[in-house]
Amino acid sequence: MKTLLLALTVLQSLFATLDQKVFQSDITLSVSEMQSQPISYSGKFTMQGEKFLVDIFNIHAAYDGSTLYVFSPDDDELTLSRPTKQQLYENNPLLFAKAMADACNITERTNQDGSFTVVLTPKDRSLGIDRITVRLDAAKMPMSVEMKEGKKTTTLRFRNAKFIAKAPAFVLRPAVTTFVNDIR
Repeated sequence: MKTLLLALTVLQSLFATLDQKVFQSDITLSVSEMQSQPISYSGKFTMQGEKFLVDIFNIHAAYDGSTLYVFSPDDDELTLSRPTKQQLYENNPLLFAKAMADACNITERTNQDGSFTVVLTPKDRSLGIDRITVRLDAAKMPMSVEMKEGKKTTTLRFRNAKFIAKAPAFVLRPAVTTFVNDIR
């Protein structure tokens, strides 16, 4: 029971901090199937609460609390939509981990270096997710989020993570020539 309370405390502390402060980090997203070599993409990530900005594999996305902005420079197209919760979770693994916390068994371990490993295992196996592993440094700053789904593993690693003083607008502004696809 003590481990469960400690795990909730670590997760609750992380999520409360992310609601209040602006988190910014360089990221690497890796996806692998079974024993294959992972495919990795680098980018940047900023979030506060549910709002976020992400730039990765030549896609720019932002969520301002009501509208999801997705810009594809190759197509010079900006799509505006009202996302479902599932779409938000697909774009922000930290939001997904937060949403899954109540539906999971949680185990937590303090590592020798003072960092934390929190494992969320869904109570309902029909969700298709085996586990979500959140790693935090000793100051409870996110280091990585890993999701295991059958033979597929998706890992988001944070580098140069920090809290910044001023929140961005969490919107994307199109150039005059950009096609805007507004499906809200």
